[in-house]
Parts: sequence; C-alpha cells; structure tokens
Amino acid sequence: MALGGTRRGDRVHGAVRRARGDALEESDYDLLVGLRTEDDLRLTDRIGAYQDLQTGKVQVLPYPVPELRRMLDDRNGLVLNALADGIPLYDRGEWRRLHEEFLGQVQRGALVRFPGGWEIR
Repeated sequence: MALGGTRRGDRVHGAVRRARGDALEESDYDLLVGLRTEDDLRLTDRIGAYQDLQTGKVQVLPYPVPELRRMLDDRNGLVLNALADGIPLYDRGEWRRLHEEFLGQVQRGALVRFPGGWEIR
C-alpha cells in the first residue's frame, strides 16, 4: 500500500447494488477502506495512493477510521449505506463497533431508511 497503513474494516459499499445483489451490468464495486491512522491527505490524494487496487470495476475509497466515525456521527449517506448493506471483507473490530452503533440508532428509530436515502429523527 502506498500509504503504508494496515487496512482496517474494509467493506464493499456505495450504492451497494453489488452487495445487495441488484447490480446493473455497468455497476462497479466500491471498496471502503478504513485506515488505521489519520493523515493530512485529501480524499482524492488518498484515492490516488490506492490507485494500484483500482482495476476494472473496482473503486477504492480510503478513509481513516476516525473520519468514518465522524461521518457516521454526521449521518453521511455513504457510510450509512455501507453500514446497512456492505459486506465485510476484513475487520479487526473497528467496523463491527461502528456497525453496532449504527444498528442501535436504527433500532431506536433515530435513523429510518426510505427509498433513495435516510431520514434522521
């Protein structure tokens, strides 16, 4: 890996059509990579650092785990969809903890899914 970080909490996600099984022919595979440490790079620079993993229909989206936590706290649609529909590929516990927190919010009714998005209550 160009960034030298261990991949943590990887999941297939995004529009998650592939993970859900309703992908279109042109759908790609989005790979959300949870990085162990924070960095000062912009997302576009991180994506460039993982360019060697982006082949064919694979798009890599590398985020530090603390940033994924903030994205969950901010109710970011990308992270909500990944937590709802993603398929874990590798996790040392960080993603499981985020997923449990997400499920708790769904069970309490704080997050409600509707076609095309999420309602935050």
